[in-house]
Amino acid sequence: MMTTEQPTKYRIFDCHFHVRGIFLPKENGSRMQLVKYLDRCGIDKAVVTTLNEDANMKNIVQSFIAGTSRQGIDPMTEGIKNTPLDHEPVRRLVKEHPDRFVGAYWFNPNDANQEKAYRDLERAIDDWDFRMVKIQSAIHQTRVPEDLDRLAEFCVSRDIPLFIHLCSPFFTFRGVSPLDTIPFAKQYKKLKIILGHFAHCMEACMQSCVAATLRSNLYLDTSLGVPYGIFVGYKAIGWQRMIYGSDSPAAGNPTIEIEKVNWLEIPIEEKQAIFYDNIAKLVKVED
Repeated sequence: MMTTEQPTKYRIFDCHFHVRGIFLPKENGSRMQLVKYLDRCGIDKAVVTTLNEDANMKNIVQSFIAGTSRQGIDPMTEGIKNTPLDHEPVRRLVKEHPDRFVGAYWFNPNDANQEKAYRDLERAIDDWDFRMVKIQSAIHQTRVPEDLDRLAEFCVSRDIPLFIHLCSPFFTFRGVSPLDTIPFAKQYKKLKIILGHFAHCMEACMQSCVAATLRSNLYLDTSLGVPYGIFVGYKAIGWQRMIYGSDSPAAGNPTIEIEKVNWLEIPIEEKQAIFYDNIAKLVKVED
C-alpha cells in the first residue's frame, strides 16, 4: 500500500506584522480580529506594530501632483511623514493576548520633538514591554547611519533588536541600501539589526548577503522576498540569522510568505528555526 507523506507542521512566529491592514478579512461587515487571523493562517505568534495609513497611494499621488513640497516635488516631505503613529491599539492587543503578540515600536528618528519621541519610546519599551524598534526609512526619510546614533544606543541599552526597512532611492530621498548598514553594524556590535525585506529584489538580496556575511549582528527578514532571493540568503549566511516575516495584513496574506520558506529544501530543524526559533531568541520569548 502506498502512503502519502504528511507535510511537516511548523510553529510560526511572524517577525513582521501590523495591527491592521487591507488584507485583514471582513466578517459581518467589520474587520476580523487579529488573533483570529493568526489562527486562520496557522501562525502561533507575531511581532506586531502600528500602521501609517496616510502613506497610501492616493495620498502620495495627490501630493505629488500638487507639488507643494518645500523640498521639491516629493510627497513624503509633507504631512505623510509627519503623521503621528498611534501605538495604543498595539498596546491593547499585546496586553489582551500576551501569548500571541509581541509589541514593536515604530519610531521616527527625525521627529521634530526628539525629547517627547524618546519619552514615548521609553514608555513603550519599559512600561508596555515592547521588544523591538522599527524604522520605516521610506516614509520618514531616515538616513543610515547618520540619523541613528541615539536610537542605536537606546536599543543597545535595552538589548532589543532594531528593524530597518530597506528602501531603494525614493523621490528625493537617497534610500537605504543594505551596504549602508555595514559601518553602522560595525560601530554598534552589540546591536542586533534586522534588514526588513532583504530580498525584495535580487539587487537588494545580493547586497544584504554581502552585508550579513561581513557583520554577524545583521539578520535577514524574508517578508515580500523573491523566493530565489530567500534561498540565496540561506546559502550565503545559513539559517541562524534568517527570520520569517510577512508584513501582513498591510502588504499581503501571510500564507504566501509562509510558502516561500516552505519551498526551501533544507533540514526540518533549520526551517523551524527560520519560522520561529530565531525571532523568539531576538525578542526573548521562551516557551
